[in-house]
Amino acid sequence: MDEIKAKKMTAEQFGLLVKSWNEYNSAAATLKEIMGGTANMVGEFSEILMAEFYEAKKLTASTISADLQCANGTTIQVKSRMVDRGKTTTQLGIIRHWDFDLLVVVLFYKDGSIFKVLEMKQKDAERYAKWNEYQSGYVITTTKEFLNSLCAKDLTNDVIKMIRLRKKDG
Repeated sequence: MDEIKAKKMTAEQFGLLVKSWNEYNSAAATLKEIMGGTANMVGEFSEILMAEFYEAKKLTASTISADLQCANGTTIQVKSRMVDRGKTTTQLGIIRHWDFDLLVVVLFYKDGSIFKVLEMKQKDAERYAKWNEYQSGYVITTTKEFLNSLCAKDLTNDVIKMIRLRKKDG
């Protein structure tokens, strides 16, 4: 049997790896503290981002169907994922209850920049959902058909604009 030899990092590469690892964990700990100690940072950040965008109240984690509620009573389920620039098809988190008014999907590139933000009425979103026996719920896949749906309102530019404006104010 051929011996497998591990490629050894240079001291510089290893130093950069350790430094980056420490910076990553420090930033992750800070984010968790700011966002309330959640382990799902992408989801939590998306919910906070959309709460700011809609000027909505973030609902408690025990709320089964929705993540946000607007002043007019509209309820919003937020689903988010990180995607690669060349591969934007991904499965969103499981949906077990359809008792919300709007589905908002937030997709980020791996560098944290926004790829796409879509808003869709619950009844339209339900058309794209497929039953997943293993997870006992429905899954939506971000196919080209879904991302370009005429049922969806593309909020990408509006959300990016809000972020820019809010950063200037702060």
